[in-house]
Amino acid sequence: MIITPASYTDLDDILTLVNAAYRGIGAKAGWTSENGIVSGTRVDAASVESLLARERTVILLMRREAGSPLIGCIVVQLDEDATCELSMFAIHPDEQAAGLGRTLLTAAETYACRNGARLSELTVVHVRETLIAWYERQGYRRTGATKAFPYHDPSLGQPLREDLHFVVLAKTLESKT
Repeated sequence: MIITPASYTDLDDILTLVNAAYRGIGAKAGWTSENGIVSGTRVDAASVESLLARERTVILLMRREAGSPLIGCIVVQLDEDATCELSMFAIHPDEQAAGLGRTLLTAAETYACRNGARLSELTVVHVRETLIAWYERQGYRRTGATKAFPYHDPSLGQPLREDLHFVVLAKTLESKT
């Protein structure tokens, strides 16, 4: 596996991967899909371009080898207070349950730690208990904090429920050098 930072030339591949991971491909959806919770696209080109343009933010991409199809991505946003926020974490549905998510998450945490982060945070829609449990097995803990669901942001899809919110999970990062 190789993990590299994204560039603007990766835009279409990122869109395809993230939308497949969060919404499924045709009738096929991986275990991380938001089917039944949110419909429509998960991310649009303008949102990814905005992430690529941000300072102290990187989208890490996972491929089997240079030039091969994209199989994973994760956004790492470094904050000024030694915290990083992870988001848009996606593994292609055909590649899920093979340990690649754990590999990419560890790479993101390592990248963040090497760049000064000591705490990693992420959010998960509260009804995604299986996914929350997976993050807890990776060392993340519920902070007790919640965040509002962005009901009025069409770039994230169409919510299918009125009761959605995010739970905040956090993990202390330790240097592995």
